[in-house]
Order: sequence, then C-alpha cells, then structure tokens
Amino acid sequence: MKKLAILILILGLVLTPGCKTPKEGELIYTAPYEMGVDVGEYLPGTGIRYVGITDTGAHLTIDGQDAYKQKGDSLNWSGKPADFAALAFSGRVVWYTDTACHMLGTATLTIEDAVPQIVPNIPEAPLRYTAVVSYNIKKGAKMPGTLISYKGSTDKGAELEGVEGYAYRKAGDSIVWQGKLRDGVYLVVNVRTVFYTDTALQVAGTAEVILVPPGASGSGFGG
Repeated sequence: MKKLAILILILGLVLTPGCKTPKEGELIYTAPYEMGVDVGEYLPGTGIRYVGITDTGAHLTIDGQDAYKQKGDSLNWSGKPADFAALAFSGRVVWYTDTACHMLGTATLTIEDAVPQIVPNIPEAPLRYTAVVSYNIKKGAKMPGTLISYKGSTDKGAELEGVEGYAYRKAGDSIVWQGKLRDGVYLVVNVRTVFYTDTALQVAGTAEVILVPPGASGSGFGG
C-alpha cells in the first residue's frame, strides 16, 4: 500500500510579497518546498514522476515526456491537481539515488472561486497541502477561506462570529475552522490569537488544503 504523501508548504501566506493580487474568491499560498520522491512515484499532485537513476542523471518524466536531470538542474511544472485548484512550482534537483530523488524549490497553490461552507466531515484524500499562515483581520472582515469574522474587542476577549460555541478568544487562544471551498477542495484552518484591538485581529497558525482529484481513489498521484 502506497504511503500518503503530504507536501509541506512552509511559511505560506495567502498574500505574500511578489505574489499576484488575488481576484475575488481566490486564495493564494506561496512557499518554499522540499520533498523526496520515491522511484516509480509522482511528485504529489503533478505530472512529474521519478523513474530512476541512469548514467546520464536522474530519469524523470514530465507529463509523460522523458527528462534527464543532473544535480542542480531546474525542474518546473504547472497544472491543476484538482478542479478549482492550480499548482505551480519552480525547483531544482538536489540529489538522487536508485531509490529516491530529492527536490527543492518554491510552490504556489491557487484556489479558484472559493465559496466557503461548513461540512460535517473532511474526507481522506491523497493530496494534502499544509501552509503556515498569518492573517490580519479587520473588524467586520472574514478570515480568508473561512466564515469566521471579527466583531471587535470586548472585556471577554476578541469577539468572533461564525465559530461554534464560545465566541471569545484571548491572546494565545486557538481558533479552528474546517469546511469546503469547492467540490473536491477542503480547508482546515488552525490558528492562535496573536493580538487584537478594537479594529483588527492578528492570528497565526496553519492552513491545510485537502484536494480530491476527479476520479481519485486515494492510492496514487500524478497522471
């Protein structure tokens, strides 16, 4: 049974310097990535597959085309691992053996036309992308990708709307939201209150995007 692969997006932000300005309903996560791909496997969510080591370098296929890469060679791909989700990355081959190929670079995950809604359960899926996020939420505005909004500062703490149960958070308290952004695209946000004023709430933590590709069985990746 193939192991569940998880691409960790470190220091990912919905809005980052140098990132394109999102359209309405669009969520963008940009971050460095580092990943090893076992021989015969696909880089999760992409058309890149590591075939094995050869005398001329690492043998990969990119959308079915053979590519032979030396250490330090570039490796780029863009496409849609699921409906309403686009993935692009620019990286390089760091090292390779007869069992694995290690890659390092920058990835951008774009969720198109996000329409957050509550769902009872988040499905198991082969593609899970986790980003570290930081949000400054203005009073009356929603946390990106969620239905949680900030109502302002009170004696009990920061007052939230759209959370289940107790609506107040002090500095250091957690805020968790999970839901569906589009068919086959789910989000789990787990952040903590950094500070708050009557006009803004600052939070930081993680956002995990779960993608269910069309026809996915949960057993593999790529084309």
